[in-house]
Amino acid sequence: MLTKEQILAAACLKTKTVEIPELNGEIIIRTMSGHDRDAYTDLVRDRDAGSSYFAACLVVTCAVDAQGNKLFDAGDIDALRALSGPMLTNLANEIAEHCGFTATA
Repeated sequence: MLTKEQILAAACLKTKTVEIPELNGEIIIRTMSGHDRDAYTDLVRDRDAGSSYFAACLVVTCAVDAQGNKLFDAGDIDALRALSGPMLTNLANEIAEHCGFTATA
């Protein structure tokens, strides 16, 4: 049986490198911690916005650099929404699957 200390010491935020063909590059995404899920919920709560808003919020919440630092913040949402719609949707779908938000996860 796991102890409290073992559970709290576990680094269980998994990362995944995702190819972005439209940009000829890659991005690292990370699963959400409880704090990240709260932040995401705060961003999207009571919003009457389109799917690009929710997709951009997923990117803001889960895109990280090689050291695990977030690449974007809430101030970047509109700039992310201005990117190619299919690219943003594909990235958001990768994040949703990685975070367990989809039936295939």
